[in-house]
Formats: sequence, structure tokens, C-alpha cells
Amino acid sequence: MSICGSSRIDHGFIEPHLYSPRIHLTILREMTPSTESGKPSDPRTCSSVADQPGVGRNRPRLLVVSSVLPPYRLPEAYRTDHLCRRLAQRDFEVHLLTSSRYGQTIEGVETHPLMDQWGWLEMPRLASFLSSCRPSAVLLLYLRTMYHCRPMITMLGTLIRRILGSEVRFVVDFPNLIGTFTARHNRAKPLSRFVFVASKAVDRILRRTRLSSNYGTLLATADYLVVEYESQFAEPIDLYPSLERRVELVPSAPMVCRPEQARSPEEVREVLGITSGSYVVAYFGFLYHYKHVDRLLDAFALLAGTEDRLHLLIVGCDLDSDISSGGYQARLQDQAEKLGLAPRTSWTGFLENEKAGEFLGAADVCVFPFGISIGNSSVGAVASLGIPIIGGRSQETEAAFVHGENVYLYEPADNSTQLAAAIERVANDPRLAGQIRAGGDALHRDYFSWETTLEAIKRLLMPDEFRRASGSKN
Repeated sequence: MSICGSSRIDHGFIEPHLYSPRIHLTILREMTPSTESGKPSDPRTCSSVADQPGVGRNRPRLLVVSSVLPPYRLPEAYRTDHLCRRLAQRDFEVHLLTSSRYGQTIEGVETHPLMDQWGWLEMPRLASFLSSCRPSAVLLLYLRTMYHCRPMITMLGTLIRRILGSEVRFVVDFPNLIGTFTARHNRAKPLSRFVFVASKAVDRILRRTRLSSNYGTLLATADYLVVEYESQFAEPIDLYPSLERRVELVPSAPMVCRPEQARSPEEVREVLGITSGSYVVAYFGFLYHYKHVDRLLDAFALLAGTEDRLHLLIVGCDLDSDISSGGYQARLQDQAEKLGLAPRTSWTGFLENEKAGEFLGAADVCVFPFGISIGNSSVGAVASLGIPIIGGRSQETEAAFVHGENVYLYEPADNSTQLAAAIERVANDPRLAGQIRAGGDALHRDYFSWETTLEAIKRLLMPDEFRRASGSKN
């Protein structure tokens, strides 16, 4: 695995352009477009959009595929929005293929809301669009729940190779391997354990057929696989060791900023009804089970009797996703009520990015009650805002996080008593809090910068001829 790598490399264990699953081979042949002369059309042209006013003819055409966009409340929706906007401001002519429920546009991006349920019946539509768009590169944001856990999209690489050929760059961005993640964190449950073991057994059987039970042909056909933290791809690499040469670690850039005309922390506290002199402990991010905000409430309850000045600020809301099990925020609010924390807890609900940055400005410290990682954009956002960070240490926590220098780490990450002790320590040691704040600035520059993220993804996507023409470095 390399960090923000850029060199063109061989696929190693597979020849992806030669592969089409047998069960779909006939369908793919029928969907392969051609010109009237019977010859394949030029993959560098696009009859449907090439002549539109304002389209840059000298820029590589990038197709981004993502099923979600704001206002859908899922981190990947906002990552899609930010990536498209920022890549369009760089060297790309960006087209976005997304779900039909989204009618809004993204400035500088040609949006194509053509897909409904992302099922097998829509594969001809997807193939037809690939044929008409003819991108130079394709970036797929893939999370199983984004596509309703339907496997059709895992065949995208096969369609690209069949329709567009092997010269088109295909990059898969894995915001989180939620299927593997869920299995790993629920192995104590018999059914989850069985599913996890069965999935690994199926993958080992399918290894020679170049298929994966979770990823279809994505692992086989992608030029690069973008991951956000080091341990994220450990299990696929265990099955296919040669994948490591194509896995690129690109940390998640923050999607929150503080507006130029932001209200002061004192004004925000007044709006929230937080009393003067309070020490504000914030949590920031979407609310779902794997973020363990219930653990933070338990830790806060342990401190309630000795730290009267503490006030808890929850900046976030439920996910619009089935992985949240629905109503998690309501259960947390019930827990706070039962623990007697309701008068000392503020809930902002959903806030747009700049508004979230403004409200976070009222915090003295921000707590992440789980094992933190450079793959968590909320951590990056808080570091960019200059707020000291407390987080759990786990197997996902990278060496970039240095205890007492740029974060305060407690362990084990699932221990509320240790979390309470960490909050108490930082709240009562201004010098330590200042050191963590200063270290967080460097952490943001080194790992959570959009400049770093975009340059890394741009190098992976940009075809060789455009890289040479633009003078970009490898």
C-alpha cells in the first residue's frame, strides 16, 4: 500500500480487460456500442455533450459515479459534492452519474440523474450512458449501502473494460468498507460471525474466478483502489496480496469550515442557552451506532457530580441510511434524560457545513468516543478548526496521532471510565489543551488537506497524455 501514490502499475494477479463474468457475457456483448461502420467509437469523444457551450475540449473528461448527493444525510453524499466541485475547478471536465431522485445541480459539473434502484435491470441504461459519455477516467464512490446493497454496480469495471477499453482509467474510492466493518464489529453475534466466515470462504473459492462476494469485479478491474485508513483493506489484501500495489491511502479531507462572518463563540453559546463560564465538550458527526455516542453520555454522567461547569454539545444528526437502524438520536436523548444530563446537553440537529463550523467554534474540546483514524473526516474538520481533540485508541488508529501532542488518546476505546478521565484531564490542564490545539494544526496540514487529497486523486485519474500536456508530475 502506498500513501497518495501516483505511478502507473500492473494489475498483478489479473488481466482485467480480458475478464467478463460468464453469466453476463452475452448481455455485455449486446450492450457494446459501435458506430454505423461497425467499428468501436472513439473513447475520447462524447456525442451527447462534447459540443455543449462551456465544455473544455482540452481537459480530460471525468465521470464520477455516486448514488447519493446532499441533502441526503450520509457522509458519502457530501464527499461526492465536494469532490465534484473541486475536481471541476482543477483539470477535469466533470460529469456525475447519480440517482434520479436528485434534481439539483453542482456548479461546474454536468449532472446526469439517470439511475433509479441501481438494479440489474438498469445495467443496459448504465452501459448506454458509458457509451455516450466516453470519459477519459471514471471515479466510483463505493459503499454497499449507497447502492441499496445491490451488486449491479460492482460490475461497473467490467462494463468499462468491455465498452471503453483498457486505456480508460478506473478508480474506486472506498469511503468505508461497511460490509467488512459491520462483520468485524459484530463477530460476537452468531449470525454475523457465520456470515463473516462464510463470506471469507466464498471469496477464497472465487479467487481463481476473479470475483469477490462483496466487490464483484471491482477489485479485478480497477486501476487504483482509494482507501482512507490503513487497516481498511486488510481483509481483501489477505485474500489477494497483489492488491497492495494498487491500493492508495488518501486520508479524508474535511467538509466543514467556519464562515468568514461567523458569530463569536460567546454568541453561539448564548443561542444554545449555555451558561457563561461553562466548559463545552462537543461531539461532531453523524449519529449512528458505530460512533458510540452513548459511551460519551455514560462518561459525562460519571463527571456530573464533580465537574459542574461541563456542558455537552452534540453537533450532528441521524443518518439517512439503514445502517443507523433509525431513531438513534432519539434513543440518545432518552439516555441523556435518564442520566439527568438533559439540562447540560445541547443538540443542534442537522447543520450545513459552514453552520456546523460556526457552532463547533463554541467548543473548548471535541470528543470522539471511538477509535479515531485519518479516514474520519469529522476528525479532520475539528483539527482544521483549531479545537483540541480527545479520541479513543484502537487498531485503526494510525501513528499520525501522537498522544499529548496533537490529540489526547484514551484506551481502551470502549471504556467510558477512561474517556471520563481523559475529559477531566484536558479540561483542567490549559497547557495540555494548548499543545494539542497547536499539534492539531500540523495534523490538519499533513493529513486532512483538500490540496493533498485532490492532488493524489488527480494523479490517479489523469491519463498519461493529459498529464504530459498539463505538465503534471507523476
